[in-house]
Formats: sequence, C-alpha cells, structure tokens
Amino acid sequence: MRKHLLAAAALVALFGGSAMAADLSAPVYKAPPAPAPVWSWTGFYIGGQVGATWGTAEASLNANNNLLPGLSGPLAQTEANGFLAGGLIGLNWQFASWGLIGIEGDFNWTNLKGSSPCLIIGGCHVSHDWIATATGRFGVIYDRALLYVKGGAAWTKPSYSVDFSGVGAVATSSSSGDTRVGWVFGTGIEYAFTPSWSAKIEYNYIDFGHKDVGFDAGGGATFSASVHEKVHLVKAGLNYKFNWGGSSY
Repeated sequence: MRKHLLAAAALVALFGGSAMAADLSAPVYKAPPAPAPVWSWTGFYIGGQVGATWGTAEASLNANNNLLPGLSGPLAQTEANGFLAGGLIGLNWQFASWGLIGIEGDFNWTNLKGSSPCLIIGGCHVSHDWIATATGRFGVIYDRALLYVKGGAAWTKPSYSVDFSGVGAVATSSSSGDTRVGWVFGTGIEYAFTPSWSAKIEYNYIDFGHKDVGFDAGGGATFSASVHEKVHLVKAGLNYKFNWGGSSY
C-alpha cells in the first residue's frame, strides 16, 4: 500500500512540475501602449503683443481751396514712426496634419507720428493713437511651428495738421479726420512651446488709400488735401490657446 502511495505522489509531482514548466514557458500577452497624444492648433486663443510701426502720408493740395486759389499738386510726404502695444483674439481650425485656417482681430495703441515741411512756409504733421485689424489666416504646420499669411481690413483715426510757422503765425489748421478704413496683408511665424502657450513674430503692411481731408485755416480760409497713407507694423507677441478637446503633446 505504501508503495502505491509513493508511486502516486511521484506521478503528481512529475505531471504537476511539467504543467508549471509549460505555464512558465507560455508567451505573455500585454495590451498595446496607448497612442501618443496629438498636438492640435484648433481652438480659441487670446494674446498680447508689442512692436514698432512706421509709415508715409503723401498729401496733395486740391485746387478747390481759397487759401491758395488755383494752386494744386504735391503738398508733403510725411514720414512717421512709433511704437505699439495691444491685444488680440482669434480662432483656429486645424483641418489636416499640415494646415489650418482661422480668424483674428487685434487692437493696438500707438504713438505713430511724424512731421515734414509743406506749403513752403509751414509744416505738415500726422499722428495716430490706435490701429486695429480684422483678418483671416491660412497656415502651414511643421511639428510645433506654424508659418502663416493673413489678410483683411484695418482701421485707424489719424490726426492731420498744418502750421504756418514760416511766416511767424501762431495759428494752425488741423483736421482730426474720420476713421479710415484700409486693407492689410501680413505674414508671420508662430511656435508652440507648451500645449497652450505660443510665441510669434509678425509683419503687416496696411494701405489706407486716398482720402480728402479738409482744413480750416481761420479767418474763413479753407483748403483740402488728398492724403494717401501706408503703414508698416512689426509685432512680437505671446498667445494663450484654450485647449479644446484636451489635445496636447
């Protein structure tokens, strides 16, 4: 009887060990790793920017004036320059791994101003307190970098003035002007250094076209000039994107 028990125990040990060895040699299957999160430019963003601005106001005297009756022609070419600081809001939609479209609006305070000789006996002056734009954007994406172009409308409310210091007059003639509307074209590069923060450098060219500006020189004397104004902006800024959909990298 004892021999039978020992034989049974040996068989159990033999087959049990074989099963355990088989279990140990069997391949272990693991779930595949989760895909890496994908960075996306899609979303609403806000930002701030600073930069420099310069431009030219080309003025031509109109013939319908009673200050210098019958005279017309080039009046002045006034160079202006200054600094700017402002904010922006925008919305991007990334439609493919390589591209996006979007809209953007910004408002910038500026001290853009300049002076030049005009009317032989005086000086012409121009100044701007603010410049705003509303544009559409198209961008090409490479990893976290975005190269883009933009275009749309621009607004400003310049102030023009003429003085007669050349003849010792203390009076000036001026016109605050209406809000001017023009078109803007821009290009820039933006780099996303976190899932929400990006930095940019951008250039804008703005053409406000021709506009007749009237002046009151006092004593019933009036004149008008056609002013063609072009402005350049260079901006550096930071944007914060609200992370729709939790996309990140």
